[in-house]
Amino acid sequence: MDLMELQKEQPPQAWGCEIYEAVLKAQEELEPERRINQLRERCELYSSRPSPVSPEAKRILISGCPIGGVYSKVIRAVEENGGVITAFENCEMIDSNQRIADADSEDMISALADCYQNTPCAIMSPNSLRFMLVSELAREYKADGILDIALTTCHAYTVERDRMRRCCRELGLPYLAIDTDSSNADYGQITTRVAAFMEML
Repeated sequence: MDLMELQKEQPPQAWGCEIYEAVLKAQEELEPERRINQLRERCELYSSRPSPVSPEAKRILISGCPIGGVYSKVIRAVEENGGVITAFENCEMIDSNQRIADADSEDMISALADCYQNTPCAIMSPNSLRFMLVSELAREYKADGILDIALTTCHAYTVERDRMRRCCRELGLPYLAIDTDSSNADYGQITTRVAAFMEML
């Protein structure tokens, strides 16, 4: 997750769309060593250049559903309206790196079970890990606001919406919830809502 570490800088070293696309591209690589090298090269490229992001850009943390099918419209809406995505608390990014199985365990079945039981995902109950992680990421990445994404195909995150709203209130951070799907039909609506949210920050 060295790529995500770049987003802690002020201003961040890359646009959120660049980080996300680099990770998606690396996931296509089946060889773990090649995947790691691909991400290292991207990390070196972004860290060696001047930041393309304005120091005034509002720092947004994205939380919720996996956004593989909708990332372009959501991230674009933020980054074309004065913001930058600094952290992704979702399945494809930080969440999947929070769980590591104990490879030295004598009982690998239990080690895997423990690993998956400790997933900060809305399908787990109780899901205190997700809210602890969001609080930690908001501080580490100096978030100015939180964007909570729920897909129509993943209802578990809608169930946690009220708790997420309360979590953001405790953190003193503005919060916007977005329900969407994999089509681009709602791009205009999302852009309007996100632009209004960015103006409030």
